[in-house]
Amino acid sequence: MLKQLFAATALACALVASPAVNAAGPGEHPSFLRAAIFFLDGVEPGKDARMDGDNHAYEWADEADYREGKPPVFEFTVKKEEPCVVYAKLDWQDLSRGISKTNLIRYDFTKFPSPRVGRFWSQVVLYDVPQEAMCSLKVNKCNSSIQFDQRSWPRRATALDYIRANYCKGLPEPPPPPRQAY
Repeated sequence: MLKQLFAATALACALVASPAVNAAGPGEHPSFLRAAIFFLDGVEPGKDARMDGDNHAYEWADEADYREGKPPVFEFTVKKEEPCVVYAKLDWQDLSRGISKTNLIRYDFTKFPSPRVGRFWSQVVLYDVPQEAMCSLKVNKCNSSIQFDQRSWPRRATALDYIRANYCKGLPEPPPPPRQAY
């Protein structure tokens, strides 16, 4: 009896200590687009977004919209000639309030800086990017910062580090902070 208890405890410890299997499946590595979607939107592809190969994905407002056959809110695309650029098409409608919003945003990960340039402010992280890194093609305007919830930032920063290490180098790391005299 005691031997079985120890075996069950060892198995439970091994399962808890083992690394989590990502959405790509055991032994596979997430694609660039999969990691980019998580960084940009905080959703788990395969769970909250549907992948259509490594270069195309869709995201719905919620699972019920997907099951009911409603159109996706986001459509993400990576073109073969631009392997480090994500095009995110936003097509959002709230028919009950008569609101409709459409936009196409271009995210160029070769121009994204290290996640260590993120600035913590209150409950958010402000992540500054060069003007040409994130542009709305509909209104021809580029933004210079992205705002993230502070709770989701550590995992999103890890996703960006994964992208930088495996797909798109991006801008160099920032210099280390000056050493304190004490």
